Amino acid sequence: EIREIGFPWSKELYIREKQIVGGTLECSIYALKHGVSLNVAGGTHHAHFNKGSGFCILNDIAVATNTLLKKNKIKKALIVDLDVHQGDGTAKLFENKKQVFTFSMHGKKNYPLHKQKSDLDIELDDKTNDLEYLYLLNISLEDILNQFMPDIVFYQCGVDILSTDEL
Repeated sequence: EIREIGFPWSKELYIREKQIVGGTLECSIYALKHGVSLNVAGGTHHAHFNKGSGFCILNDIAVATNTLLKKNKIKKALIVDLDVHQGDGTAKLFENKKQVFTFSMHGKKNYPLHKQKSDLDIELDDKTNDLEYLYLLNISLEDILNQFMPDIVFYQCGVDILSTDEL
């Protein structure tokens, strides 16, 4: 389990994960009131229902989304995941939930080896240039937003899509 998560287990790690989840939930409530919010520690998209993975233990966006749905704060959520790694945990957690649309643009040959099925996956070749990337993103987002019409959008940006990042 520790090898799959990537961190040694500790009380501090557990507290950190709870704070990330709580922060994303607070940010989502704030965003509904004020239009936008940001949790720089969030984005633990590899965490699954029954296991942590890839430096992610609890899936903060999934917890926030499910909480908002359960409390009737929203009817539909869009999760846009642009990390170079597919948000496999998020895709799996929402694979049969019609109120949530999962969209992931990620490296075809990157982690995780076994991808899950998002509502829309765009797998990119290594060295995809900015023009192609932005074109695919723009047409995909426009189509999703017009057809799905979410009440909230969660954006998992990652930090590893820049051309200067070795991943």
